[in-house]
Amino acid sequence: MDSPAGWVGLGLVIGGLLFLALDAVSATGVLGLLGAAALVAGAVMVFDDQPAEWEAWPVAVAVVAVVLLAGSFALTVVRVRRMGERAESDAIIGKVVEARTALAPAGVVVVRGERWQARMANGSATPGDRLRVIGAEGKTLTVRAETANSPG
Repeated sequence: MDSPAGWVGLGLVIGGLLFLALDAVSATGVLGLLGAAALVAGAVMVFDDQPAEWEAWPVAVAVVAVVLLAGSFALTVVRVRRMGERAESDAIIGKVVEARTALAPAGVVVVRGERWQARMANGSATPGDRLRVIGAEGKTLTVRAETANSPG
């Protein structure tokens, strides 16, 4: 790599791999697309000044394979995270929680030491009120006022 374009290409390859790794953690998809684009552009720049007898198709196949594997990994991470959220919020249904902020109708409750967004099914609550979780949608719980004779 004698040309400056080769070094820029190498930087793009490294940056692309970094973006792919970050996308596996953040699971937004945007970083993955940017990483794939940077990886391909960088590979083209790095190998552009190679001798004519040198074949570029093995590099292209390797780049496509890495992008497909990273995409598959990112999708798996997203699925596992969503399954965990569903299972966690479902396990909280029926539990008694404490209002951390006023809920009129939305606010924050504390469940096993964790702060969760919550929405009152009806009425409102003040900080410190005991509430019962009656439903969940994603990371938002649906709660109602806990009465003295409620089971739980």
